[in-house]
Amino acid sequence: SLRDVHFRVRDVATNESVIPVDLVGNSSRASSDQNGMYVSIDMASLVVGRSYVIDVLLVVDGSVKTFMNASTTFRVLPSM
Repeated sequence: SLRDVHFRVRDVATNESVIPVDLVGNSSRASSDQNGMYVSIDMASLVVGRSYVIDVLLVVDGSVKTFMNASTTFRVLPSM
């Protein structure tokens, strides 16, 4: 089973990593439960009106494999 899965959030327009991968502190590590793996994203760190995408990184035997655009593009909307 996969255990070392991380994510980052990238701004689609600038390609800037706005929530970077953290392989040391593991703050970007995916969580898991009986239903599978998931990530929790602090939406407060994203800019309203901007579009983002999630990349997934797998660490296997010390090698990192990156899956770009693992999510659909999403846009942050103002809270109601």
